[in-house]
Amino acid sequence: MARSRRFFYFLVIISLIVALFFSILLGLIIFIGDVAYFFYLGRSAKKSGYGSFANVPDQPQEPAAQEETIIERESVKIPCKYCKTLIDPVTDKTCPNCGAPIDLT
Repeated sequence: MARSRRFFYFLVIISLIVALFFSILLGLIIFIGDVAYFFYLGRSAKKSGYGSFANVPDQPQEPAAQEETIIERESVKIPCKYCKTLIDPVTDKTCPNCGAPIDLT
């Protein structure tokens, strides 16, 4: 009985050591991959000219000023004398609802 208990403890300790070893190994592999990717980004940024800190200005550049033209159009709507639907006399010549001609008098 004591021998089987010692063997069980031995297996538990060995499994913990193996799990710790593989977790450290996996962390090391991930770390090496991150470092390699970091250096790859630095090298590709130097080739393309982007990403280097030497070309970054101290002050942020403001975008070029663009002129903005706002055109407002006022539209006066009048009610149709038959169905009381609001009609725009500039664009409509007849009532869109009942088809009556617009009477501006």
